[in-house]
This record gives sequence, C-alpha cells and structure tokens, in this order.
Amino acid sequence: MALGGIGNLAFAPLHFVLILIPVLSGLLSLVTAVSTRRAAFALGWWFGLGHFSVGFYWVGNAFIVADVGIISGILSVVMLAAVSAVSIGIVALFCTFVRTSGLYQLVFFASLWTAAEWCRSFLVLGGFPWNLMGYVWGFSDAMVQVTSVTGVFGLSAMTVFCAAAASPLLNGTFPVSLRELGALLTALALMSAIWLGGMIRLNAASEDVFDGIRLRLVQANITQHHKWSTELREAHFKTHLE
Repeated sequence: MALGGIGNLAFAPLHFVLILIPVLSGLLSLVTAVSTRRAAFALGWWFGLGHFSVGFYWVGNAFIVADVGIISGILSVVMLAAVSAVSIGIVALFCTFVRTSGLYQLVFFASLWTAAEWCRSFLVLGGFPWNLMGYVWGFSDAMVQVTSVTGVFGLSAMTVFCAAAASPLLNGTFPVSLRELGALLTALALMSAIWLGGMIRLNAASEDVFDGIRLRLVQANITQHHKWSTELREAHFKTHLE
C-alpha cells in the first residue's frame, strides 16, 4: 500500500519520475514471488489502494467546499480508490498466468497495465482517466511528443515497461541473466529514443503567432450551493455578462 502511495511522487506537481523505477519494479518483483493467484490479486489491490488513495485526494476537496464534511470526503476518496484498485489487482492476477522473464515479462506487464488504464478511462464509473502513467511526463515537452503517434496510453505502456525493467535487480539474484540484462538495456534505449525523437520534432516545428486575439476570463464567484439552482440560472447569466 505504501509502495503504491509513493508512486504519486512521479505525478504533478513534483514529477519525480525516477521513483517509478523502485515502485513498479518492486511491484513486479513482489508479484513474481507470490505463490498463489489470490495473493497476487490481494497484493495488486493493496498497491492500487495506496496508489489511488493518494492520487485521488483532491476529490475530497469538493466535499469540504460543499460543506458536506471532511469525513465524507475521506470516505469517498477511499471508496473510489478501492474500486479503482481492482484494476491493479487484476493486472497482478493475470501476471501469474504467464511465468516468464526478461523482455516478454515486461511487455506482458506493460500491456496489462495499459489495458487496465484504458478500461478505467472508458468503462469503469463512466470513465475516470486519472493517474495514467503517461501523465508523469507532463513537465517534459520532448517526452510527450511521442503521444502524437501513440496517444497517452502508448506513452503509459512504454513508461511502465521501462520503469519495471529493474525488477530482476530487486530479486537478489546476481548476476542477472542475459535475457534480463537485454530487457534492461532495451528500456534504456527506448527512453533515450523517445526523448531524442521529441527533441528532433520540437526543433523542426514552426512557431505560428497570431496577433489581435483578445480573451476575457470571467470569475463570477457564485457560491457552490447556488451554482446549480435552476431558478437562479438567469441571474447567473447576467452576473457573467456584467
């Protein structure tokens, strides 16, 4: 659970992306070591509970602003995290169906993780695409250029693949096999290629500037409990115009 929570350091505003290496490599290493599928699901679910409880903290702010109470906010965050954590539990469960190592293991793990993100983004709870691994690169214009081809889910898959590549180093078996070493080198090459390709694309891009555009942003400061009142709709409209 703590391991999953720590993984949020990779997201905004800190963007401590390197923390994903021990987090995802640690998760894959632990899942590989469990003896039963039930234990694998439980491990993934607890990881997900910690990961999403921290990542969804902002949901609780709505309950505080609406004067519902902080307890209701905390419970809502935990319940939402518990449901979302099932996706990570399923990822861990399916990892036990294919016992492999090296490049194949990383591809399988990254594919499962990305499939879980896609389902969470479009199918579960009406769609909730939060804490996708591709988001951790929001600070780097170069790293996100690849999404013009792969989309955010492709970047998520490559991020998980590369971050989990260090899992053999956590198993305590030295030296690592050639297959595992090859997977680690592939991950390093992939990250380098994404960055290099992004830099090339940015340097080749043209900057189009359009003059004469005027924007006006209006904050009417309408209170939360009046915001959705239908009888005040016209008054709200006039407030924005004034």
